[in-house]
Amino acid sequence: MSSGTLKAVTRPTLRQLTIAAGLLLAVAGAYAIWRATRPRTLTVCVVTDYSFRNSHSNWRDVLAARFEAAQQAFRGTGVHWDFRDADQPDPTGNLEGGIEDRRQKLIRTECEADIILGVTGQAGVKGDVPPFSHTAIVGDSDTLFVQGLAMLFGAPAGKELPKSLISHLRGFDFARGTEALEQAHDRVYKALLDLFPPAEAHRILGMSLAADGIYAAAIRDLKERAALDSGNAAAHVDLATVYTHAFETADAIAEYRAAVKLEPNNARDRGALAIALANTGLAEDAIDEFHAALRLDPKFATAQSGLAYVLTQQPGRIDEAIAAYEAALQLDPNLQPAAAGLERAKALKAKAQAALPEEQKRTQSSPNNPQAHFALGLAEARAGNVEAAIKSLRRSVELDPSNALGHEQLALLLFRKGDTAGALDHAQSAAKGGYEPPKDVMDRLRR
Repeated sequence: MSSGTLKAVTRPTLRQLTIAAGLLLAVAGAYAIWRATRPRTLTVCVVTDYSFRNSHSNWRDVLAARFEAAQQAFRGTGVHWDFRDADQPDPTGNLEGGIEDRRQKLIRTECEADIILGVTGQAGVKGDVPPFSHTAIVGDSDTLFVQGLAMLFGAPAGKELPKSLISHLRGFDFARGTEALEQAHDRVYKALLDLFPPAEAHRILGMSLAADGIYAAAIRDLKERAALDSGNAAAHVDLATVYTHAFETADAIAEYRAAVKLEPNNARDRGALAIALANTGLAEDAIDEFHAALRLDPKFATAQSGLAYVLTQQPGRIDEAIAAYEAALQLDPNLQPAAAGLERAKALKAKAQAALPEEQKRTQSSPNNPQAHFALGLAEARAGNVEAAIKSLRRSVELDPSNALGHEQLALLLFRKGDTAGALDHAQSAAKGGYEPPKDVMDRLRR
């Protein structure tokens, strides 16, 4: 150590510390302002389908003009677009699939970007743009192109560009899309509140999450929306729809019932409720709702086809099912599910009729065999011969009273003929063996 005199270190004064702290705060504030105001460049990989390219011989020039229009429209938002033409075949394939299915297939595009944007020239298609998604499709117009980009930030369709909202959300991680929305949920929600009431903000978030199959998070937002806007039937229908996709059918039924209670004359909601009931095995309730929907809208072909499908699942009602499918096709000859269903129903009836001689021969050769009479009863029911089916099933359970499934089938056939007492008696016998008829049938029998 040097033998020289050590100089004492002078401590900074309070004034010096205050000045230094102020400088640090100023620098931090300047950095925060810079981060908040610096432009964000979003890369966009643009995929055009053949319908768009066929509609515009100069489609590249058309795209270039739309890119420029988008840059002009977004001035002042802090968003700059970096558009890239994917210049490859449309990965969504032909135009037969729904627009939502086509949007989801855009992820196959071999082009890395924040956003994959499909542009379609398909007639009548405005697009599919879930807010905050990684993929979107816009229709063939200058307005739809710019509007679609704005909707990625939650902007409402057909309204003036909400530059403040876009500016607040320009840092969103579109490359991860709705997966990032779960982590950024609260920040995005607060930004949406500057433009929308709380219920609508929850709707935007919930429906966007649902569009990409993130159902648990979507349900949380849509439940909040339904609670805030409980008198709005659409809020319950949207929640019910997502519950259905998440296979939470009981909750879906409850929400559809809430919607129907609010708007009992809405045929579409009644049809949706009928489908949910059918998916839960409540066929009688479903049939009632399909009939209610058709009374409200006799031209509701999809409901007529849905009714037909449920009828095909019920013993002894194949002829009603065939008639219902034919009625659906009269309403809409191009309704493919009805055409396929009619063919299937006719095939089921023909197969059952073809099986009858063998089953009848079996009972004749073994008249005291309960299983032979049971099999014949089922075949008669599938062929639409209700009286003959009841006769064979009665004989089966007489020979074997422990045949719970025979009692159940007999109960269903008697119930549909209006023999409530007989149906209840056989239903109770079926229940002892673990084959009680569906809840909606039992509820009616016990009334």
